[in-house]
Amino acid sequence: MASDRAWLKYRVSAEARVSASGSVAPVSFKVDGKAGVVFADYHAHRRNERLRQAVGATIAGGRLRTLARVEDALDLQEGDALLYQVRGELTTSVTISSLRRLDFTAPTRASTARSAADFEISAA
Repeated sequence: MASDRAWLKYRVSAEARVSASGSVAPVSFKVDGKAGVVFADYHAHRRNERLRQAVGATIAGGRLRTLARVEDALDLQEGDALLYQVRGELTTSVTISSLRRLDFTAPTRASTARSAADFEISAA
């Protein structure tokens, strides 16, 4: 990368959570889940360009991009990049109770947090 360049990152993220629980004697259960998505758009600018001018040019020129449009990835300028990241987590637990009030809980957990699905496209 050229040392005369600086990058501005425009980032949008969203997260959703869901939880459910119930029981049918002698079994009770709980399920929790969450999912998130991140879009980031990196724009290369001249290092001596003022921040206000760089942001203004990006917004006025309609240059904010996402990977939702294929054209955005195909039209990247030299030094620009797009990032799309998806994360999720699912947690479950089951409890079995007997007449003697002995509880057994078996929690399970699955997550993409350690190995997130990251996709990055950049123009060289």
